[in-house]
Amino acid sequence: MNPAIRRSGDPGTHGTIAWQQGYQLLIYHLRLFEDLHQDHGMAEMLFVASVSHRFLDDLMISITDEFLSAQLDVNEEKWRRRVRKSGDSPTPTAP
Repeated sequence: MNPAIRRSGDPGTHGTIAWQQGYQLLIYHLRLFEDLHQDHGMAEMLFVASVSHRFLDDLMISITDEFLSAQLDVNEEKWRRRVRKSGDSPTPTAP
């Protein structure tokens, strides 16, 4: 996980930082592509659009996965504290 994201400690901030970093990277590469292919036609434009959408999809999937993982870690820690306080069995039971 990115150190800036890890330091934030807040899942909402985590998502915002990760999205901004990914978006800035995407914009950089789009501009680079456009500079290198100034005479690009429809095929190139469709390729760029496809790659851009795939990148943003993958980015959002990754951010969501990290967010859910962080939430699970928080919930597991809360559960462990409760178990320690109550002296119950450390094995979780189904509801």
